[in-house]
Amino acid sequence: MQLKKYITIDQNKCNGCGKCITHCTKGGIKIKSGKAVLAAESFCGSFINCIKKCPREAITIQRRKLSQVELDNEIAPNAGCFFSGRYDVNHWFE
Repeated sequence: MQLKKYITIDQNKCNGCGKCITHCTKGGIKIKSGKAVLAAESFCGSFINCIKKCPREAITIQRRKLSQVELDNEIAPNAGCFFSGRYDVNHWFE
């Protein structure tokens, strides 16, 4: 079982000071309605700069099990489906 690390922000602890944003090297945190929120999980590199700088300890790292789709994407990140449904691909190999 593979686990993925991700950042969580406790909205009850966050005071919206913005120190996490200043120290996030990936731009993964923004302020929304006076509180820090993740801009997108994919932006987070888990460098923990934001965690170290949060004076309220509102930011933590959690772990969760990777879904099969995420596992497949890690193995072959550029793989995709080019055709859907019935399609004769024999002409590609002539």
